[in-house]
Amino acid sequence: LTRPEVWLGSPEQLLGRYTVAIAGGLNGGYPAFSRYFGAGIDTVFTMHVADPDLLRLRADPASDGHALVVTGHMATDSIGINRVIAGIEEQGVAVVRTSGIVGS
Repeated sequence: LTRPEVWLGSPEQLLGRYTVAIAGGLNGGYPAFSRYFGAGIDTVFTMHVADPDLLRLRADPASDGHALVVTGHMATDSIGINRVIAGIEEQGVAVVRTSGIVGS
């Protein structure tokens, strides 16, 4: 099981304005996250971040006071697929979750 972790910033800081930057295979990395921060977003939630992008964010003074929360791949996939599964179950189809997908 994975838990979201604050990889940039502090868990004690306020959430403020936030965005969820979760996409299959691509989240934009440093260029996207730094632009979110520059546009007034305080916190970015993402599934993962490459080490070079994280190091650039940590070294960039413009990132001060902002937070990057990494949700983890399996936990995030479970959240997303459970929404799809719920829709299938609403149609009366029984679904057995496997491969790490945990019911909500």
